Amino acid sequence: MFKNLFVITLISMLSGCASMPLPSMYKLYRLSPMEADPAQIKIAIRAHQAIGIPHGAARMEVKYENHDKSKIIEDIYFIEITQNAAVPAELKDDKAADEAITILQLTEQDAESMRKIQAQVKADKKAGIKGMGSFGLGLHGTCLQGTLPEGSLYVDIFMQTSDEDSYFIFTENLDIRESQKGWEGDLSKWPECE
Repeated sequence: MFKNLFVITLISMLSGCASMPLPSMYKLYRLSPMEADPAQIKIAIRAHQAIGIPHGAARMEVKYENHDKSKIIEDIYFIEITQNAAVPAELKDDKAADEAITILQLTEQDAESMRKIQAQVKADKKAGIKGMGSFGLGLHGTCLQGTLPEGSLYVDIFMQTSDEDSYFIFTENLDIRESQKGWEGDLSKWPECE
C-alpha cells in the first residue's frame, strides 16, 4: 500500500527519554500523510506553563523522493499556534495544574502547499512510479515565560489528523532536562518569550 512507503519519524532536537505507546505506533504506521487533509492536521503540546512555543519552534517536515530521483521534495512547515483553540477533554487527562496545552496547525498557505505535494505524489502513484517519503514533527527551539521548576521537565506531543478523529500521543514523557545533556547551554539560559 502507498501509505506504507512513508516512514514516520520524530525530528526533534529534544530527543532522548521519550516514549510512544504501542497504539500510537500502530496509528502512525497506518497514517498516510499524503491522504490526510493538511488543514485538519493539528499538533498539541502539553508542557510546564513556563515553557513557551515561539513562532517557528514547532515544525512539520515532509520529504518525498521517487525511485529515479527525478522528483525530490523536502518541505518544512512552521506550525502556527491556533488562537483561542478549544482544548479537548482528552488532552486534559493527566494534565498537571502547572502545565499548559498549546494547539498548533498549518497556516492556510502551508496547507495549500502540502496539498500540491500530495497531488504530485498521487500522480506518481497513478503512473506506477515508486517512491519513498517521510513525515516528521519536532521542536527546534523554545523560550521561557516564567521560572522553571527543579527536577524533571516533561513534554507530551499529541497529533490529530482529522477533525473526525481524536488526538493520539506522538511522544510522551520527553524530559527536556535529560535530553539537554550533552548540548551546549542550559535551560536557565533559554531566551525569554517576546
